[in-house]
Amino acid sequence: AALTTYDKDMLEELSVYTHGLSLGMHNAIIHDKLEKLAVLDPLTKTYNRRFGMERLKEEFDRSVKSNNPLGILMLDIDYFKKVNDTYGHIIGDQVLVNISDIIKNNIRKGDLLIRYGGEEFLAILPGASLEGISRVADKIRRYVEEHTLAYNNQNIKVTISIGGTSYPEYDSDDNTKLVEQADLYLYESKDNG
Repeated sequence: AALTTYDKDMLEELSVYTHGLSLGMHNAIIHDKLEKLAVLDPLTKTYNRRFGMERLKEEFDRSVKSNNPLGILMLDIDYFKKVNDTYGHIIGDQVLVNISDIIKNNIRKGDLLIRYGGEEFLAILPGASLEGISRVADKIRRYVEEHTLAYNNQNIKVTISIGGTSYPEYDSDDNTKLVEQADLYLYESKDNG
């Protein structure tokens, strides 16, 4: 009989612990989901600009310390306003998702993709030299050019302009200057068609 009482007490105590453990697990899962929501762009599931710029600073500092290259690409969908004006924002959103997927599929697993602005993306490519970013940029540009989005018996085609640079080939002591340089090259790319 004493054993049954002991078992009952033990079960009650276990019940208290399992309830606490359950709440802790639930809170950890919710925290993890909120953390992901805080760093991801809800539409494209790429990193948002705030988080992405923090990661760029970390990667830049690591590159400087280890004396390894760091490549970055600025990518902008050409004439995106025309897509939204012609087909509407829902189709414009689908174009953004498709383009971000193409970019993600053409960068390496350790690379980072950030939605920098409306139709602008920033890719961080640790270890990539100018030659490396040039190959990646050309591959992305070709895939986007060859891709079509079917909508109401119409094929929607877009192009993308890309500018990029790499540390230390572009010698800078500041990661934001790398972004400014890539942005400058992006606009040169747009101007040259």
